[in-house]
Amino acid sequence: ASLEEAEKAYTLRLRFLGEDHPDTLETLDLIAKAAKDLYLFPKAMDACFRAIKGKTDTLGPDDPSTLKSMAYLGIVYRPMEKLQEAKEIGTHVLERRRAVLGNEHPDTLISMSYAATACRALGDYEIAAKLEAEKLKGWTKLYGPSHPQSLDALALVGWAYACQGKYVEADKLMGHSLAVQIDTRPTHWFTFWTMHSYSVLLGMQGKYFEAEELSEQALDLRTQYIGLSHPYRYVSLLYLAWIYNETGRYGEAETIELEVLDFNQKFYEGDTHHDVLLTRSQLASTYSYMSRHSEAYDIKSAVYETRLKTKGETHPATLRCKSSLGATLTSLSRLFEAETLLTSARDLQQTILGAEHPETLTTLSRLATLYERRGKHNEAAGLFLDVFEASERVLGEKHPRTRARAKDLERSESARLSLEAGVASTSGGKGIVKALEKGQEGTQKMPTKLVTRFKGEVTSFAVGGGEFEERLGSWTA
Repeated sequence: ASLEEAEKAYTLRLRFLGEDHPDTLETLDLIAKAAKDLYLFPKAMDACFRAIKGKTDTLGPDDPSTLKSMAYLGIVYRPMEKLQEAKEIGTHVLERRRAVLGNEHPDTLISMSYAATACRALGDYEIAAKLEAEKLKGWTKLYGPSHPQSLDALALVGWAYACQGKYVEADKLMGHSLAVQIDTRPTHWFTFWTMHSYSVLLGMQGKYFEAEELSEQALDLRTQYIGLSHPYRYVSLLYLAWIYNETGRYGEAETIELEVLDFNQKFYEGDTHHDVLLTRSQLASTYSYMSRHSEAYDIKSAVYETRLKTKGETHPATLRCKSSLGATLTSLSRLFEAETLLTSARDLQQTILGAEHPETLTTLSRLATLYERRGKHNEAAGLFLDVFEASERVLGEKHPRTRARAKDLERSESARLSLEAGVASTSGGKGIVKALEKGQEGTQKMPTKLVTRFKGEVTSFAVGGGEFEERLGSWTA
């Protein structure tokens, strides 16, 4: 029902049935949904509050209808950036449905998805992954593995793995889910979501050509079915710009990012909404790629301060911003400030995300670059080695970031050796090979497998510290 139709129905039911009649209260749910679909979030929230109060008074707090209204309030909270409130109410509804309906009731399984989404938005990736996995098991048991609910759940488990940096596991699940969705319901909105999100995952794995091709398909479908002015279309457009950045097309990326930023600022009325911050952050990274570091710093510092206020110091998005800002300060030769930010980001990411999460490795790589700039060549070489070896384990030896980090390691080790030997540094992969062949002191820290694989000149790749955002598979850096 449209908002106008829902409000008309509510007026009629209020007149003939009364304020507390279950049918009247159900109409408030329709108003909330219609208002949310129109991005009228305060109106939707008000309708939810009224429905919850009325149903609690007349039906009780654990009535399925009451819990349904509570669950929808959690959905409304998320785009309003009320993430903690969304998690709290989502968790409450899930607990009550477990108690009243059981763990395998469809409404309980749906609540798991709502709670998991709220947890992901707050950076609680491990809890989100467990909930998504439990939900997948439930839907598969109820309907079988090929049912749409099971396929959706499979994609979301994959997405949860992607948030944790488990790209291989994520690829298997999301790739299978997408293939079946395209075959069975090619124009469904969740198929578009999975297509877009899987393209993000491909980009995470350094498969930029495949990512661009799939991202363009997702963008075309969203444009065709939801229109040119829908915010989800601009999410897809922004990710396409991210791919352009990763493949060195900075001018094209900037043009798109400015377009997306203009839309988001008008649509969300200001600079503090999540999608606006995401776009500003990505634009700042484009400026960094283009060596426009002062412009990048102005944007990144503003975004970081806003993230601190809205998400807190320990949220993954805040930590990404801190790390990215530290990298820009390094480029501006503000090295002591940069080290403070990067060290703090590293410590928190290691605790919250894990020592080998891709985002942690990005921060470690930036910290190694800082050490190099400060002339701490031993520390830089040791850290570059740690990052390279972890990248091989986590991302694979063919990932562009792994190969770029091999180049960083080669350069750093060459500088360290030349200082120790008192000779001029040699350049390229050949320098390290010669150093090993001569058996110079200290070269044992250089892994033999690296020399074998990159013997000769090591290719340099334009790769950035991309930031993984849960919001519909969006990226920034």
